[in-house]
Amino acid sequence: MKKNKYIPFIILFAFIFIFLMCMDTNFGDDLWFKEMTKMDYFKYISSRYNDWSSRILIETMLLKLLQMPKVIWCFLSALMMSFSGLAIAKMFTKFDLKSNCLVAVLVSLYPITNMSDTGWYATSINYLYPLAFCLFALIPIKKINANEKIKKYMYPIYSLITIIACNQEIVCALLFGFYSVFLLYFIKTKKNNKYMYIQLGLILLSLIFILTCPGNSVRTASEIKTWYPEFNQLSIFTKLFLCIVTCVLNVVCNPNLIVLFVVISLPLLSLFKEKKFIYKIISFIPFLIILFANNNLEVFSQISRYANGLKHYLVKVDEIVLCETSIMSLLVALMFVGTIMLTIWRLFNKEKYLLLLIMTAGLMSRMILGFSPTMYASGVRTFIFLDFSLIVILLFIMTSMKKFLKKDSYNIILLLMLLFSLLQLINRFI
Repeated sequence: MKKNKYIPFIILFAFIFIFLMCMDTNFGDDLWFKEMTKMDYFKYISSRYNDWSSRILIETMLLKLLQMPKVIWCFLSALMMSFSGLAIAKMFTKFDLKSNCLVAVLVSLYPITNMSDTGWYATSINYLYPLAFCLFALIPIKKINANEKIKKYMYPIYSLITIIACNQEIVCALLFGFYSVFLLYFIKTKKNNKYMYIQLGLILLSLIFILTCPGNSVRTASEIKTWYPEFNQLSIFTKLFLCIVTCVLNVVCNPNLIVLFVVISLPLLSLFKEKKFIYKIISFIPFLIILFANNNLEVFSQISRYANGLKHYLVKVDEIVLCETSIMSLLVALMFVGTIMLTIWRLFNKEKYLLLLIMTAGLMSRMILGFSPTMYASGVRTFIFLDFSLIVILLFIMTSMKKFLKKDSYNIILLLMLLFSLLQLINRFI
């Protein structure tokens, strides 16, 4: 019976593996990196470190996989998706067959085609792989909090996973945030654990490595010239504005299945649990915003350029001035996020603090690009951390909703989710 717990993740693995095997990977940045495999490895890595990026471990992995048969990359990428689900289940559920089925279905909602953004290999290894490592690097926090024993041989494994995960800048920032917050929490609750200091130390060293890498500053200067020549002239206010609107309005104007199920299931749960009528109404606001935004209403057609710039890579926003469009854009973005957070606060008890922390981390992982000239050029691949934070929130919503639904109704919802995830993949071939 114990082995049966892993069946949902084995099915998820097969699901993604078959899909990736059908994909053409000969395009985008993958072609450039394939050429780089012909160079001397140490010369290449030295050049990248000094002239472009601190992602030494990630790019080493990328070069090695490009030299191997495609089936190896497909296998590892499907494994990373499955491991992401496995880590979520380990941290947030009882880890039984039913819970794992739910997690596997929710993970399957992620639009895996986003990993073809700049080339399948380059995008997945730079974003999907670090995400999976990041989630596994967080498991020790859960174990320490639950007073679960960590096996001795797992300490070096978790540390190695953390080092690899932290080679990606956004993941390094996320892990620094989570470990800092929970270290303070453990000190307060007298669950102090020496391993937390070791992990935080490794994360800090990674952060220093990233900040001192000469290639990162060279890359920023190059990308300003290429993607956003006006970037250095933008005020802090404009950058903060773009932090919010380029993230949230993209979610509103170009929602994926995860977002749609969150804004639909959250008000439904509110109908069951919320006692005050006004908060039931408020819980529907995110869904209504998406509904209006995607019906080409005039106001949304004016503000959606901030979001749709991600699709075209060419939108350049000049200095923001307070006008009807900019104020409306900011208000819509803040209302969308604020009402979701308020509803979570109202519907959950102790879990609400964790869920709001996870959602904030997910939002910040994308909003931080508002301080980068590639806020548009980075495309949809950078939303993966926000998407998976919403998957965790959706997991809690569905688990809570199960108490109010009949078994058949609940299973129908799961089947619908699975059907939509399949249609999402089939759409790639149409």
